[in-house]
Parts: sequence; structure tokens; C-alpha cells
Amino acid sequence: MILKESGAFTEQPSTVMQHQASSSSHAHLSTSHTQQASSSKQKQPPRQQQQPFPASSSAETRTYRGASVCIMCGKGASPGHNFISCRATPPGRSSCFAYRKDLGNLFRASDQALLCMRFNRGICPRAETGESQSRAGCTNARFAVPEHMERSSANLLLQLRPDLADKGRPLSSEGFASALKQYGLLDAFQTTVDGLRDGFDFGVPRINKTITPTNHASARDNRQALNDIAAKEVEKGRWAGPYSKNEVEQILGPFQSSPLGIIPKPNGKVRLIQEFSHPKKEKAKRSLGYNSINAYIESDELLTGWDSVSDVFKLLNSLPTTVEGATMDASEAFRGCLARLSQLPGLVVCLDDDTFYIDFFLGFGLASATGVWGLVGDATKAILEARLAGRIRVLKWVDDFFTIRLDPTITINDILAATRELDFPWNPEKTVDFKPNPKYIGWVFNIPERKAVLPREKAEKYVDRATPFEKGLQQDKNTTQKLLGSLQHVAFVARDLRPHLGSIASFLASWPEDKQYQKRFIPVEVQKEAGFWVKALSIVPFVRSYALPPNRFPDTVWVDASTEWGIGVIVGEAWGAWKWLPGWKADGRGIGWAEAIALEFGLLAAKACGASNSTIDFRSDNQGVLYSYKRGHSRGKQINTVLKRVVDMERDDRLQLDIKYIESKLNPADDPSRGVFPSGPRLPTFKIPPLVSAYVVPAGDL
Repeated sequence: MILKESGAFTEQPSTVMQHQASSSSHAHLSTSHTQQASSSKQKQPPRQQQQPFPASSSAETRTYRGASVCIMCGKGASPGHNFISCRATPPGRSSCFAYRKDLGNLFRASDQALLCMRFNRGICPRAETGESQSRAGCTNARFAVPEHMERSSANLLLQLRPDLADKGRPLSSEGFASALKQYGLLDAFQTTVDGLRDGFDFGVPRINKTITPTNHASARDNRQALNDIAAKEVEKGRWAGPYSKNEVEQILGPFQSSPLGIIPKPNGKVRLIQEFSHPKKEKAKRSLGYNSINAYIESDELLTGWDSVSDVFKLLNSLPTTVEGATMDASEAFRGCLARLSQLPGLVVCLDDDTFYIDFFLGFGLASATGVWGLVGDATKAILEARLAGRIRVLKWVDDFFTIRLDPTITINDILAATRELDFPWNPEKTVDFKPNPKYIGWVFNIPERKAVLPREKAEKYVDRATPFEKGLQQDKNTTQKLLGSLQHVAFVARDLRPHLGSIASFLASWPEDKQYQKRFIPVEVQKEAGFWVKALSIVPFVRSYALPPNRFPDTVWVDASTEWGIGVIVGEAWGAWKWLPGWKADGRGIGWAEAIALEFGLLAAKACGASNSTIDFRSDNQGVLYSYKRGHSRGKQINTVLKRVVDMERDDRLQLDIKYIESKLNPADDPSRGVFPSGPRLPTFKIPPLVSAYVVPAGDL
């Protein structure tokens, strides 16, 4: 049960909602409503003193206190008669006594007078005094939710927008519940079903004071664009309004809007930005005295699946090269996720000082947006794979679905049929049928040849982003973030390019906290790194193989380094050791660099033992080097230089390291790294890189 308490909605356990049916209870409620309708200068009695009504799943069909006839059809009030959705024509008439227009406002047919929607339900004080039901002079807003109706965001939306009574919305909670129950998945996705039915908790806190920050200049200067967006959202049944500030407070209590911005799109259209992260700077937060909506949201609490490029590689490498893939996209995915009633005060949209709309659905700028949608996406994926078990595999990234068909008879229509009862909003314009070279998350996967190709238009886009950095033009933090994100997207597939992100990543990390929006000069090392990427991305086609090496090297490689003596490597039963020479520990060379050298020497030793076109099992007791290797780059210049040589060897000799952590006491390479040599055979010799040879000497030369 949800009550309106002191102007804000709060949830109350239904177990404590004991209905007081006495006349004193009704009298108390009537008095309260009369006080609410009086002058705004009077203080409203605290709602927690009123007697609540019990929750009910059929709240919309209750008989309202004091109602005698339906204002639409003239029928006497009775259980089961729904005033909200009534469209019945009275006997002897060709139309109803009243009609709705302008976002659900009610008008009398005889004289077009604007009517009070609460009057007919007997909860407007004017109804009890026998006054006219015309809204003229009535202080009870048309949109007030009846106290007898169970409060939920779905019911409130219907109350504010009765024109939506006969319209459905995407993502059927009943459909999801039925399908999940059929395959024994309901327990795993109960939170998703509850959210689809009652609204999701986005993480918006209780708002105690109305805050309406000014919109950005881009929105203030494009008011017609805002009006067009508002009209579209109202038409799609996602917004209710327009309302004044006072009217929104009557509906929701205190609320907080977020600044709007308008961004032009290449196709001539615009995109609305709702800055839920305003204010961002700590100084601004202290000055304004409030936090942003996003500041309260713990997005990590929503754990959902993300199928990245590595997941695609893993799946495709486990399947025959004859399988095919199709891609499908959800249309306006986030906007199908209903908000829980308690979240609405943080979702209000402000067009100007006295024009507000209430958004009932998930906003793109919320920190929890991808997590909330992920709950729906995960459930949809689970239903598809259960319904078409053994015939398809599904991967997803946000609202993009990548389906691999194992059964060549599967069609797109089978996918649509499997999700029909869910009312899932598939976008037919983004659906691409099954084929051997599908495109997913920005890459074309050539399944027969096990290769990933970066589309030329995307490569050129990234070159355009890197070129200003190569030229040394001043850049801001946002532009730098975009460049790094673009190059990381490429490096996730092109592992050999990962070490060439170190300078750009360090430049971004060094941005002064108090100069987030200030442009900075580009350091020389960043210019060089950007130039490297411009050259690399200009290669046509930009392609990498994701096929696994056909062989597995038979011996495990163990590596270790110590600052007091040197490096130890063991391959199978053979060992090797190298002692540090004076002066090695300088110019950024420390234990991290030493462990990276141990990794490089281990790979060189494996090659000397015959490793080629193989996967090699590696073990190290240094978490730092494992992290840097798996990430592919390090902010330490010396370590990064080593990693560049390592990934070049991997690429040229088609080697893949399966590297894992092991405790020092279990690492056989620990002893030789400290000058304690085993009795087994020695490793074959190999050429030490010139940049390292000045700092080590082989144990055999001591």
C-alpha cells in the first residue's frame, strides 16, 4: 500500500493497513479533504494521521464514496463499474454526457465546461456541499489520485492519462511471468517480473525539497524542439502533462528535475539530454546545497550479463564454421521500463519555469539505466534459449541481440514467435537476417574464416578522432575520453595494439580535478601514440584472426623475479636464471618491470623449446604483471615497452598465453630468481633484447 504522506509517496507494508470502517474514519477523511481544498496558506494536516484504506488488486473497479452516477454514461455507481475507462453511451443518446481531450481533461458535452474529475467520485468537498461539478474555482486538481485507489505508478499514469486505458505498453509482465514459469526460470527472474508489473526501483531517493535547475542554453534556445519531444512522449504514453510546478507538487510532493540539453544529430534531428548527474563538481554541490539524482544511485547493485567480443570469440570457436548469425535490436528499449511510484519525483521534466511533465519510464541518463534494462534483456535471452534449446545461442550487449543458429532451419520468424507473448519491442528496421558474416557491437565476424573485421566507416571515424591529437591541437577531457574509448574498442580485438594506449590513458588520468572542462596541450608522447593509431587504422582492411592456435605447448612455463638477485624461468624440467647488473633499478625500472621481463624471458624460452602456433600455460606469482598483461598495457613506460615486445611475439608466432596466478611458495621459479639453482637441465639459450641486455647476465656466465 502506498500513501501520500506530507506531500510525498511512501510505501507502507500492507500487513499494517487495517481498514477503519467506522463513520468517524470517514468524517476524519472528509475534514482532511476540506482542509486541503481551502486556502493554500493553511497548513495541510499530516497524512500519517489519516486512516488508510487497504490495498486491492482491483482498485480501479471500486465504488467511490459519495458517487451516485457515472459522469460519462449516467449509470448508477455500482461495484465493478470503472469510471476511468467508461465509454458507454447513455440510453437515448448518441454520445456520452462528457468527453475527454487535452491529455485526459474532462469536459461536459452540453456546455464544454471543464469538470472536476474528483467530484463524480465523491472525494471533492464540493460534491458534499451540493455545488456544481464544474472545475471553475475548484482547488482540487483533475489529476489527484482517489484515496480509495491503490497507489502505483501504473494506476497514477492511468489516472493522469485516462486516454491510455485501452492502450497497451511493451514488455508484458504476465507474458514474462508465464514464459519464465514454464521453463523453471521464474525464481531467477522474479525481480524482473515484479519490475515490469509494479515498476522498477531505479535508485532515486526520496526527494524532500523541490529543486528545478535551469536548462542548458541548447535547450532554452530550442524551445520548439523541446515542445516536439514533449508531444512525442505524450503521444507514446510515457509522459503526463503539461503541469505547473504547483500541480506536480500536488501529485508527487517535492520533486527534483534535471537540466535538459539538446544535441543535433547528423540526420537533422535532435537528441534530448537529461543531465541526471547535475551538479557534477563538488564545489557546485556545496554551493547549490543539493546532489544530483545520479549521485544517490548505486549502479553496481544491478548485476546483469554483458556479452563482449571475447564472449563472441569463445562461442564461435566452440562451434562449426558453418553456423550463421543474425542481429536484432530492441526499439527504445529503456523507455519500456516503467518506474516504481517512489521514483517519479526524480524523473520530472522541466521545459521552463511553469511547464513540467512527469516521465513514468526509464531515462537514458540515469546511472542505473543499463542495469535496469539488463534485467529485462537477461530474462529475454533466457526465455529464447530455453524455448529454442539446442537450436540457437544468444549473446547480448545492452539492447543488441546476437543470435547464432545451430539449426539451419531456424528463421527470424521463429525468434519473433518465441517472444510474442512478451510484447518485446523488436525494431524491424534494425533486424538483419542470418548470414555467415554478421555484425555485432561494431565488428563484422567472418565466421567461416574466424576473423573479425572493423568496418571501414568506423575505422575512418576513429582516425578522425585521433588526428587532432597527432597534430598536437588542444583538447578537452570529453574529447580525450572519446578517443580512448574508441581505441579501446579496437584494441579489445587487436591485442597487439593494446600497449599503444598507455600514454593516452595516462594523459586522461592526469586531468586536474578542478579543470575538467579546460582544454590542455597534448604531450609529445601522446601525439606520437595518436600518430601510431592513425597509421594502424588506415590499413585496409583492418582485420584480426580470432581462431585459437591449433596446438597446446606440452610444458608449463613458470616465471618469477626478485629485486635482490634476478630472474628465474622454468619450462617443464629445464631452468634458466639471470642476475641483475648494477644500475638496473633506475629510470622507472622496478619490481613491476622486473616481473614483466620475467614474463618476456619465459616466452622467449618457450620459443627456444619449440613453441609455435600454440597456446602456452604460464604461471606467475605477481598479480601486477598478470593484470598488466591481461589489460594489454601499463601506465608505466618501462613496463609498457616490455609488453609491446611480448604482444609482437604473440602475433608473429601465433602464440597465446593462458596465464594464471600461483602463490610464491608453490612457484618453482622462485628459487632460481633468488640465486638458488635446481639440479635439472638448463634451458636453451636465446637472444636477450638489446634494451635489457645491459642489465642482466645469465647464470652460466657468473
